[in-house]
Amino acid sequence: MNTIAGFKDDNLNPSRPPRGVLAPAGRARPRAPSALGIGWIHPLALSLLIFSLILTGCTALIEWGWDEPDQTFLKTHITTMERKPFDGVVLHLTVPGAPPGMENFSWHLADHRYQWEEVRPAVEELKAVPFRRFRHNFLRVNLNPDTRPLDLLDDQTWETVLANLGLAARIVREAGLKGLMVDPEGYVPRFNVFDYGRRAVREASFEIYRSAAFRRGQQAAAVLGETAPDLVLLFAFAYSLPCGSPNAESGGGDGLLPAFIDGILVAKPREMVVVEGYEPSYPFRYCHQFQEAYRRLRVKCRRLSLVPDRYDRDL
Repeated sequence: MNTIAGFKDDNLNPSRPPRGVLAPAGRARPRAPSALGIGWIHPLALSLLIFSLILTGCTALIEWGWDEPDQTFLKTHITTMERKPFDGVVLHLTVPGAPPGMENFSWHLADHRYQWEEVRPAVEELKAVPFRRFRHNFLRVNLNPDTRPLDLLDDQTWETVLANLGLAARIVREAGLKGLMVDPEGYVPRFNVFDYGRRAVREASFEIYRSAAFRRGQQAAAVLGETAPDLVLLFAFAYSLPCGSPNAESGGGDGLLPAFIDGILVAKPREMVVVEGYEPSYPFRYCHQFQEAYRRLRVKCRRLSLVPDRYDRDL
């Protein structure tokens, strides 16, 4: 089972004094980053890295914070950024030619069907970033929109989402990135596609929606694998957050997310890697907390999976 300890670095934000933070990223939209003040790392981040190396064999420390850069910022500041002891960064793609309000590709998978020629200039700029030390770089994609609801039974909108996921895989391949940082969080709770209580078709049963989530996961794996079969899908959380919900098995909270991940595990190419980011680990400070979290993933969270054999083999 792959896990990763998340360290969010706020030091790129010039409006704050330099400090390390362990907190959920994206509670607001990413702020404009600055290359100033990135000369140190919080000791806790180092301890998390060491523990993750010992426990899981993870060999990369990846920076992801509210200071999330786009391709233009990376091209300008990568030399300064690579002085930090990270192995890679999570980034978003800014598409200048997109419709107003749709410039951030990562946030609008359900809102606008991007075309390759539309994103190509941004991808060319990303390809021009002179990465040296950073070899584990991930393009962020948000599964939940923040301006409108998305429903698992809405075939038309999912056609757009799936087309954009396929395009995201092409961006990763063309730019030489490692994979996708997949963020399933519903930043606007009433729009959370993985919350059965927010469903659009009120008379549809939980089983119908869970089957739809499984099918959407299969479709996502198919379109991603067609373009980039060796893609790494680094989920901010997969089973870990629903596992902490008392009513996840009946669809509460993010209760439909496990079925979506199950669909990916079943349909993905063998070489595609799915990583559980375990977002609930942000406040952890001690080794026993990570050990207990690992046991939780292996036992309690596994019960949420419809395909426990694939869970054991491929997560």
